[in-house]
Amino acid sequence: MLDGMTHALFRTAMAPRTLPRSAGPATGPRLGWHGAVTVLAGLWLASAAVTGEAAEDRHLGQEHGCMACHGMVRKQVGPGFAQIAERYRNDPEAPARLAGKIRNGSVGTWGRVIMPRQARITEPEARALALWVLSQPALPP
Repeated sequence: MLDGMTHALFRTAMAPRTLPRSAGPATGPRLGWHGAVTVLAGLWLASAAVTGEAAEDRHLGQEHGCMACHGMVRKQVGPGFAQIAERYRNDPEAPARLAGKIRNGSVGTWGRVIMPRQARITEPEARALALWVLSQPALPP
């Protein structure tokens, strides 16, 4: 099943021309069948790459035991990843700040819960985990 954006792109690419070719760029580019397939394949590969990165970062969190204290959505011992993402969603400094909290630990940010220091996690891993946490979707109502 095609999502809305992909469906609209496909429909536009396959639509017959309604204006003569001399009408210029106002008619928009027509990709034809091969072009539409190429665009759809590119979108599919891009989404697969992003999904692969997200799965790799989630695996990194599982490997380092993050899921023992954090739920995907709601609090277990510490806040859920979706709760963290919601709090820092519009903060441009959040990736670096969260990476520092992952490596160095934190206390008082979410009440009296202590986030222990994670010295085994390298700086690049902490940054990848922080970006993955911030990429979580908004909290369900």
